[in-house]
Amino acid sequence: MPGPSVSVLVVSWQSAAWLERCLARAIALDRRERFADAIEFGFELEHGSLRAVPQAIERPSLYDRNPVRFWQVISALLFVALLLALGHLRDEAYGVTLRREIEERAGRPVSIGAVYATLKRLEEKGLVRHWISDPLPIQGGRARKYFQLTKDGERVLKHSAAMMTRMLRGVRFKTEGA
Repeated sequence: MPGPSVSVLVVSWQSAAWLERCLARAIALDRRERFADAIEFGFELEHGSLRAVPQAIERPSLYDRNPVRFWQVISALLFVALLLALGHLRDEAYGVTLRREIEERAGRPVSIGAVYATLKRLEEKGLVRHWISDPLPIQGGRARKYFQLTKDGERVLKHSAAMMTRMLRGVRFKTEGA
């Protein structure tokens, strides 16, 4: 007497992968790849998952699955990185120093255009304000656009840092080779 039926999808994702391969074989365009008859297909459906070798299913990257979401995540990371850099640099925070601070601490290149675009969004949200300095006292010296956190920006930075601290508490990182 057979036991209660259980959906193959409930058993495991490996079973779902086995079922997908089984169905693909059943409807293959090339006759030589298909099951010889319905009995062989039925046998495979009844017993095949027990013999199935687990196979890793390659999942496409976030960029391939949803490029808009990918860039939203990148934007959010730059948003937080700029708040942190502003907190570190205080009165010395202008485009180039902010970019350098992020690159040094994150170990990744950042385009100056992305820095200024994100600073503009932070300013629109009321988290950052800017002022223009006097031109530098050298020939061809230019004025600089300095940025600083507003009170709301300080509050958001403090909240974000506290959240990250709480989330990292207790995390055990694997050591290399383990």
